[in-house]
Amino acid sequence: MIPYLKTISRQVYQVVEDGAMSNAGLAEGRFIPVVVLNAPEGSELHDLIRIHQGLIGDADSTWSQPLTLFSPKTYHLEIHFTKPMDCIFAIEFDIKTQFVIIDGIMQSNGVWIQTGKPGDKVSQDLVNKVLIEIPNNGMEIRWEKRLHLEVKDTVTRKGKSKREINKIVAEKIKTFRAISNYRRGK
Repeated sequence: MIPYLKTISRQVYQVVEDGAMSNAGLAEGRFIPVVVLNAPEGSELHDLIRIHQGLIGDADSTWSQPLTLFSPKTYHLEIHFTKPMDCIFAIEFDIKTQFVIIDGIMQSNGVWIQTGKPGDKVSQDLVNKVLIEIPNNGMEIRWEKRLHLEVKDTVTRKGKSKREINKIVAEKIKTFRAISNYRRGK
């Protein structure tokens, strides 16, 4: 008997730009990643962000990886809004190039989303954004291992011992997490 796999029909959006924002009055002043998603005007996500301005919403989220026989190249952040409108979508992150953003979302337990196109900057639209709480759901343990491997791939190994490489990797992770965990005073 073949197991039944449940699939959910949803739009998957690519991150075209990213950054981070800090506000002393939100999330204890810590930096929260901002992702600009490739959703055109008139799309359900664009409408959700427009409608959500000034309202309190409700959303559930979970991290997932595509089914593959090999090590996945992407992580998906699945989001299901129930208020102010029903909307299900996913944000796709390339693990090799966007591991700092993935880690920032996991460390801050949140992400700002806005729509745009390649070349749009986070600072170009400081109003039309939605903050989504991303609670810990157990993925963080697996993420720690994967993050270590991804950062290790960025380290030049020539003439270095395994211990030296692991020390460099730990220092790099500590450095970008220090920025993510910085808290702005009131």
